[in-house]
Amino acid sequence: MKIFVDGDACPNEIKQLVFDVSRRTKIKSVFVSNKQIKVPVSPFIETIIVAKENDAADNEIVKLAQKEDICVTSDIPLASFLIEKNCFVLSPFGELFTEENIRSKLNTRDFMDSLRGSGIMTKGGSPFSVKNKHLFSNNLDKIITRYLNRQKK
Repeated sequence: MKIFVDGDACPNEIKQLVFDVSRRTKIKSVFVSNKQIKVPVSPFIETIIVAKENDAADNEIVKLAQKEDICVTSDIPLASFLIEKNCFVLSPFGELFTEENIRSKLNTRDFMDSLRGSGIMTKGGSPFSVKNKHLFSNNLDKIITRYLNRQKK
């Protein structure tokens, strides 16, 4: 198991949680972005810098992620590809993307894109909160605990 983080738009509080989890569990985390991200020195933390092209980070994560890896992203199409690869996908806001909810998320995203494309102003998402940080931490811990317990059997 590895933890892949779509690093460009990930809140710093979530990055710090992933750093801490990687060091504590010795699960490697890989931060993929198109710019340098400040990370602590650790054998369990890696950065990959990709070209500044659209979807370059997404494409790199899809290429590298394997079954049962954890992927952190708020990008709905990326989440959909990763779910197809049987990865665990968690948004930085703490929401777990699943086979059951990803289709409706894609439909909502596409609908909002079409509204914006036709000139209708839409409200952005909610700001990152302490509640989001706790939800993310709890869901990340649940995924890792289940995985580690299965490995012990």
